Amino acid sequence: MILISGYEDIKGIDRLVIVSSFLALVIGAFIVSVLVLLKRRKTDVKASRFYLLGIALFAALFGLGRFVFLYHDYFAPDPLDAPVYLVGQIFTLSSLIILAFTIETFIFTKTKRLITVIGAISLVLVVAFSFPPGSISTYAFIAGNGVLTVLPFFIYVYIAKISTGTVRKQAMFIIFGIVMLAISIIGGKFLYDFHVLDRLWSQLFGIIFSFIGFILLSYGLVKTPATK
Repeated sequence: MILISGYEDIKGIDRLVIVSSFLALVIGAFIVSVLVLLKRRKTDVKASRFYLLGIALFAALFGLGRFVFLYHDYFAPDPLDAPVYLVGQIFTLSSLIILAFTIETFIFTKTKRLITVIGAISLVLVVAFSFPPGSISTYAFIAGNGVLTVLPFFIYVYIAKISTGTVRKQAMFIIFGIVMLAISIIGGKFLYDFHVLDRLWSQLFGIIFSFIGFILLSYGLVKTPATK
């Protein structure tokens, strides 16, 4: 985690471009959430209504998490570094936990909600060991994100392998969406740390891949029918 003051070297037009791009991602997430809720109103199938509610909550919390991280990086004072970052972590993990719960309840029940439980434990550890910030909280956040991303990825790889037609097509959208989100998280930092991209382009790299990944993931999830 970079201290808030560490982003002060991004100024002028570069700062405006990054903040505007970040806001576009946040607004896009909220728009997806609203659209999913509107779609939910058009169905009377109970399973589909709960499934779409889960997807809408995932999108909304994903957007809130990105908004909090935007505020943390570019607007909050250094004394608020840890608490603001914690709020961002809570929203981010909560969005993934809700997504995992939705998948394990309505799409793939063989995991018995184990992924959801692991995510919830990670969230508890993040909150419990956040003050003062330490390695346990950081590792719990990283591990939680990893489990809540990697295991659903393999679920949909399995679904794509055993399915055909529309179901396989939607699974592929979800797979590519997860891959793009993973690249957005890892790629931007990697390219910056190894001086391939400067701060501006590494940030934009992450935002662009995150936006594309989120749209692909959301589209695949919304078009996938609940099975329970």
